[in-house]
Amino acid sequence: VKTYIRIIQTGFPGLRVELQLDDKDFQLPALTVMHMVENSINHAFEGRNTGTITIKSFGSDSGHTVIIQDDGVGFASRDEFTSENQGSRFGIENVTDRLQRMCNGDLNIVSKPGAGRTVMISIPNEDVKMPDKKQRRRLVIPGRENM
Repeated sequence: VKTYIRIIQTGFPGLRVELQLDDKDFQLPALTVMHMVENSINHAFEGRNTGTITIKSFGSDSGHTVIIQDDGVGFASRDEFTSENQGSRFGIENVTDRLQRMCNGDLNIVSKPGAGRTVMISIPNEDVKMPDKKQRRRLVIPGRENM
């Protein structure tokens, strides 16, 4: 994610990204966080030269949480967002499906027009279905390089 952010910032120098990664001891399907960051960059900051994306991770007794927030334009509902941006809808559905299948995870999006968007990814503390060796290379731990 850090490498991707540096690349994006060359074309969007007004983008500020804040990382608060308190929990890194879990796995997510590869590109999960990157896809949500890319979605914010492509849709949240239309007509703006600046924006902030905050990525947080923390753990609890019940599991792990990753939050991706932006201060972009927001949208009224997930249906409104996905109907206007078909490619994003399929991308979000794909990320949600992979989270559920690979780590029994969940993805929730909260947004209001003019108030940005918050994506919350929850991964429970339980045995994760470890993928086969080929799929394992596609897993990423937030704040670390691809495995």
